[in-house]
Parts: sequence; C-alpha cells; structure tokens
Amino acid sequence: MMIRLEKIESDLAAATDVRQKIDLLNELSWTLRDINEARALKLAQEAFQLAQAEQYAKGLAYSLVYQGLYEAFGDIVLAHARVIEAMNMFEQMEDPIGQNYALFVLGGINYNLSNFSDAVEIERRALVPAQARGDLALEAEILNLMGIAYCSAEQHEIGFAVMAQGLAICRASGERVHTAKILHNLAWWHTKIEKFDLALEYARESLSLCDDLTYSLYGHSLTAMGRAYAAVHATENALFHYQQALAAAHDQGDRQLSKTALYFIGELYIQEEKLDQAIRYIQSSLALAEEVKSNFYISLCHQALSRIYETQGDLARALEHYKQFHAVQEEMFNEKNTKQIQILGVMHQTELARREAEIYQSRNAELEGEITERKLLEEKLRHLAITDELTGITNRRHFLELSKHHIKHALRLERTLALAVMDLDYFKQINDTYGHAAGDRALIAFVKTVQKNIREIDLLARFGGDEFVLLFLESDTRQAYQVFDRIRRELAANHIQVEGRAFSITMTVGIAGLVNQDDTIDLLLARADKALYRAKEAGRNRVEIEN
Repeated sequence: MMIRLEKIESDLAAATDVRQKIDLLNELSWTLRDINEARALKLAQEAFQLAQAEQYAKGLAYSLVYQGLYEAFGDIVLAHARVIEAMNMFEQMEDPIGQNYALFVLGGINYNLSNFSDAVEIERRALVPAQARGDLALEAEILNLMGIAYCSAEQHEIGFAVMAQGLAICRASGERVHTAKILHNLAWWHTKIEKFDLALEYARESLSLCDDLTYSLYGHSLTAMGRAYAAVHATENALFHYQQALAAAHDQGDRQLSKTALYFIGELYIQEEKLDQAIRYIQSSLALAEEVKSNFYISLCHQALSRIYETQGDLARALEHYKQFHAVQEEMFNEKNTKQIQILGVMHQTELARREAEIYQSRNAELEGEITERKLLEEKLRHLAITDELTGITNRRHFLELSKHHIKHALRLERTLALAVMDLDYFKQINDTYGHAAGDRALIAFVKTVQKNIREIDLLARFGGDEFVLLFLESDTRQAYQVFDRIRRELAANHIQVEGRAFSITMTVGIAGLVNQDDTIDLLLARADKALYRAKEAGRNRVEIEN
C-alpha cells in the first residue's frame, strides 16, 4: 500500500498534462479512502474542478463517484445525485469499470439510508463484473459492504460468511489496511451479538495491521477494541483504548471519531456507576455531535443523560433530556423520509433531463410539449396509483406488485418471510357511534402505532376499509407474532379523543409464513385469512398464526 501511494504521489508531482493529473488525483483519492478520508475528499474535489475546466468527461465522472463515496455520511442527497450523474456519464462513454465503481458506491448510499435489502441487491450486481474483471480490491470492498448490510438486517451468520470471503481476498493479496477494515467490522458486529472473545481477537488483529497511527481506521479500531473490553467488564483496558482513540482523533482533527470516543467513555463510567464523570464525557460528546450534525449521537447522548439524571433523582433534568431524545428521534425519522423523497426527486429529474436532451437533439418541439405535459400527469398518477389517500401508506395494488418481488427474492435466497392480515375490531360501531371523522382518526392512529413498532424494510399497506396487511421481510411467523402482540397491547392502552369523549381500538391479526417454493402472495393471503378467522372466532383482539 505505501509503495503504491508513494508511486502515485511521485507521478502526480511530476505530471504536466492536465488530464493525466486529473486521473492521478482520482486514483490517489480512491487509494486513500481508508487511510485519510478528509484528504481523499479534497483530492476528489480538486479533480472535479480541473475536469470541469478541462471538459474532461472521464475525470469528471470518477471524481463525482469518489465525492459521492465520501459525502454519503453527510449530505446523502447530494452524494446520491453525484453518483447517478456519474453512472449516466459512464453509460454514455461505455466505461463498464466506471459503472462498476459507481454501482458499488450506490449500494453504500442505500446502506446509509438503512435500505439494507436494496444495498445487498445493488452490491450483488456490482460483484459480478468485479469478479469477472479480476478486480480483487473492489471485490473485497463489495463483500465487506454486503456483509455489514446483512448484519444490519440481523442476518448475522450470512453477513459474517460474506465478510470472511472479503477477508480471505485481502489476506491473500497482502492488503493490510483493507484487511484491518474488515476485521474492524467483524469485531464491531461480534460485540453487538455478544461474542466477545471473537470480537477481541478481530479487534487486536485489526489494530496490529494499522501501519501508521495517522490512519483514519486506526482510531476506529481502537474504539472497537474498547467496546469489546467494556462488554466483558475489563474496564481499565476499555478506558485505555477509548482514550487512545480520543488522542488519535485529536491528532487527526477528526471530530466524528472524537464524539464517538467521548460517548463510549461516558457509557463506560455509567457502567461503573461513576455518574458525575459520565455526565462530563457525554455532554462533551453531545456538544461535538451538535457541531458535526450527527443526530444519531445527539439522540444517544440525550438518552444517556436522561438515564443518569433519573438515577441521581434529578427528575426535571431527566425529563428535559428525555424530551430532547424523542424530539431528535422524530427529527431523524422525518429527515430520513425527506431524504428518500428528495432522492426519488433527483432520480426523476435525472430521467426527465435525459429525455429532454433527446427531445432537444431531435428538435421535435411537439414531442417536447407532450413530455412536459406528461411529466405533471405521470407524477399525479404515480402518487394516486401507489398510495392510500387517508393514511399515506401503500395501497392494495402497489402492495401486491411489491410483495410478488419480495416473495420471489425470499424463496430464491431461502430467507424467512411472514405476512399478517389485520382487521380493526368493530370498526363499524366506531363510525356509527362517533362519526366517520372519528373512524378516520382511528385508522390514522392505528397506522402510526404499527409504523412505530416495525422496521423500515417491512411493507405496510391498506387493503380497504379497516383491513390492512403487513409483509415482514427477513422474519418468521414467531417474530411477527411478537411484534403484533406488542402492537395489540399498545393499541388497547391508547385512547382517541373525539369531542370530549374517548375510545380505544383493538385489532385481530392472522399470520402466515413461507412454507415451500410454490408459495405465492395469494396463497399467503389465503392462509393468513384463515388464521384471522380463527382469531375472530376465539373472541377478537388476538393474534393467531396459521396451523
């Protein structure tokens, strides 16, 4: 790695041709991605500016991809737009290698949006050409990202197996930094599933491979080691590694790493019941998290401070931080939805721009007018076609289309999947007693309660009236039952206020799961309906799994 870096740096210093310099800036940016991300981004930005001035399409496209890679943890909408633009450019230039790199980065963007199943599918598409071309470095990167996407979707064994493939490639090629990166991820995820001995083993090896203490990866490997030690209550070792990570972050000017290390030190002091010290570190982490706009860590810090102040008996402060925690959680949820919509808008605008370019080239004014009119109509029709107007969730028709794809995908990869059919109990009585406006409020409250308790990857739809369906991806009927039993109790405990009167709602649920390769959405619905009927016969306000 260091020999390669020195060679690129030397060639860049000697370059006189502008296009050669742009290519070398991009190559150096990619090579530094796990060593010095801040510099890697600056190099990609410099290549972008030079390529724009030079009107050098290849250099421009690669610099867009690399900027998208580094900006994905910040302005993800901008990152997505850059990568989509680059993909279109690579397609026009007939550059399959560039398309392959853009696809890899696009998978990472979907991972950062928590679209884990989409991330895996995109990386699968990127993996085939990388393997065919013999690009071992990219193949290992793809396998690493696929692995952490599987782990994030709670498919840990598959994720670890996929990461092990990438690890074997890195070890065989002698890539120490990228080997350390995968080991770091393995340590992190083994800590999360409480396999602490393996986590420590992976973290130690990751640290041993960081040749230079200025590597971005070095500090993150220290935090992984600290977490593993903290989990087994080896407090002194954990604190030592967290403090080392904090020092590395300070030396590198890495505020993201600093706020992470500070938070983990605070957590460690909570574990040791040294609450005053914990408050200092978590407040410092909170201040940095607010500076770098990390809502995830802002919410973690408020939650931790709420717990500490409650333990100390300072209920006023505990309540204030608890409110802040929930406010940030809601902001994160809304922000994620907004970004998803913005990305859809970028994709739509990109497609429109491509069509409009074709129109301009053909100089067909009549066609241009038709497409402009069609844009507005298609947007309206698309929204009406896939969305339930009252609740804002997927409608029956769109659900049936999506579910066919998900069922085929689950069967092909031998994954679990569960389908639930839900009815609100005695919904007609609510309409008759309190009015249809109250009925609408009950439906909306029901949907919000369900959405609060399910994952982003699950598919909720209104089939009509008071009938709803939910497709649980990567889950079996037992897991679906546990979720719905929790939702059922929460619904019954909540009250809806209408003109001074209050009422609660209950639901009855039937659940079915994939059984064999011949299963279809129609078969699953039929089996879930039978379970629903049994639940109603047994008195309603129940959850039943198919026989």
